[in-house]
Amino acid sequence: KYLNSRIKAETAVTLFQRKKITQEFYDHRMHSDGYADSEAVHLYNSKRAYPSMQELIRYGRYNSDAENPKAFVWELFDVHPDEWDMWNWLSIQKLSTEQVQAVYRRGGWDKNRAGLELSRLGWPLEERDALLNLAYQLPNAMLLVQGNLLQEVSTTDMIADIAKAGIHPSYAEKYFDGVLTKPNTQDIIAWQLRIDPNLEGLDDELRKTGIHPNYFGVYKTLAHPIPPINDLITMAVREAFTPEIATRFGQYEGLPSEYVDAAAKKGLTKEWAERYWAAHWTLPSVQQGFGMLHRGIINQADLGLLMRALDIMPFWRGKLMQLSYKPLTRVDVRRMHLLGTLDESGVKRAYQDVGYNDNNASLMTDFTVRYNRRSLSGFTPRDALSAYINQFIESGQATSILRDIGVKGIEIPNMMRLAGYKREWKYKTERIAAIGNLYKKGKYDFATAKSKLSQVGLSSDTVTTQLQQWEPSAEAERTATFTNAQTLKLLTMGLIDEPRARTELQLLGFDDERRDLLIKSTKEQTE
Repeated sequence: KYLNSRIKAETAVTLFQRKKITQEFYDHRMHSDGYADSEAVHLYNSKRAYPSMQELIRYGRYNSDAENPKAFVWELFDVHPDEWDMWNWLSIQKLSTEQVQAVYRRGGWDKNRAGLELSRLGWPLEERDALLNLAYQLPNAMLLVQGNLLQEVSTTDMIADIAKAGIHPSYAEKYFDGVLTKPNTQDIIAWQLRIDPNLEGLDDELRKTGIHPNYFGVYKTLAHPIPPINDLITMAVREAFTPEIATRFGQYEGLPSEYVDAAAKKGLTKEWAERYWAAHWTLPSVQQGFGMLHRGIINQADLGLLMRALDIMPFWRGKLMQLSYKPLTRVDVRRMHLLGTLDESGVKRAYQDVGYNDNNASLMTDFTVRYNRRSLSGFTPRDALSAYINQFIESGQATSILRDIGVKGIEIPNMMRLAGYKREWKYKTERIAAIGNLYKKGKYDFATAKSKLSQVGLSSDTVTTQLQQWEPSAEAERTATFTNAQTLKLLTMGLIDEPRARTELQLLGFDDERRDLLIKSTKEQTE
């Protein structure tokens, strides 16, 4: 009924290039359409993929003279000379609408040049100004609102700007209300507490900030806070949770109603306000508490309550009470031991009470015992040693006395040895003084005095030096002088003249002033 059509040779070439038909089928179609093999080859080549004119020119720009690829392109394609400029212009890149807007926005072109380029791109004259206006990006709606608020722009203009920024005009006013800053929930609660501590209007305000109604009760509950844990501990130790004790101590006295009202505006209930008041008082120090206990002003139970309020751990309270009592002083300890009130163990315990460790307390105890023993005897080591040095007692008796008054046995030999040196020196000193006295008075001559000094144990040089020191005194002793009375009497009687009188007075040691006074007084008496 219908004649069957067959694919043409051109279609067969396309299908064969796409590997959709076999070589045999392709050859059959070429031959059936009357193409010889040589002609079929040309047909096949004519159907091969080949770059467009713009692609050839672009290829030429990269592989030959970029500014003038004409010769290179003509080697690849037979371009009519009259059409080359057209094809070359079509291959040149043009700015897009967005690029024209960018160049205009950055000041590269003025409005006329930008309008010309838009015209070349095919934009109608009446749309070019709008396109140039679109070259500039508007801030987002939120930034517009913030900037307008700072510049005190009217609400009407701000809502208009919101619409310009892309928000639908029907929702611009809602957007404006939405982006304005709202108080946080804590500030809203604080404000509501100020105007109504019962928070009757809190739900409406929370809803405006986006709080789900299911959580209104949570915020109302948290609006009335529980004090911090440190405050709770302070209230507990200050008896704020035991009203009967707090009342006894007068901790609720002076509670102002204005304070309770102000505390309610901070979210505190009346109970918490009273507890804060009960816990705010300044407490006596523990030392003041000890002083009141010792004077009978309070008892130990009262002091225990004070120590609890001062946060002192229970373990230490009784121990601190014991520590509050003063220990015996060192003077008290010595006196009480002297009177027999304290024995040696009591003395040691008393010294430990004032801070001495076991070793030092033992040393202090030994000192106290020895000190008091000496006090009872009336003797001191110095007394015994002085008696020995002065030869009132001998070494055995001195040693016995030292032992009796509490001097340690190990120390006595050294003390006696040193005292022996002093005893010997004292004896020699006294012997030398006696020899010197006899020599000066003429009882001993030079040889006798020298012999006596040698017997004392002095070296020959020391003996010579000592005799030389005595010689002036010996001469003076041997040559008698008038007394001052005798001299003045002789002057009055005319037996000596005034110069002689002055010489005699000088020998007696009178200076010029005193000699003048004595002679003047004698002359006045004579007249």
